[in-house]
Amino acid sequence: MVVVSRFVTNTSGSNSTYTLYHVPADETQSDVHAIVFTEQVRTGVQKESTTPILLAPGDRLEAKADVAGRITFSIYAVPYSDWVAGGR
Repeated sequence: MVVVSRFVTNTSGSNSTYTLYHVPADETQSDVHAIVFTEQVRTGVQKESTTPILLAPGDRLEAKADVAGRITFSIYAVPYSDWVAGGR
């Protein structure tokens, strides 16, 4: 699976930060897996990233915000075969 875009939105009335992890199968989340580390999202702002993230079978994305309930994530992915064939 290839994550082709992701949206991060701060839905609170205060600035917030988050960290995004790409955790390989059978491993636990740690800072070595951080692909976005402590990024700030200002109040009411939505950020988009179109940097592809290749997920091997069993891999997962995990996110942690500085305060629960302030950040929402939307992830859009396609099968690897579609991505290679131009479904980017």
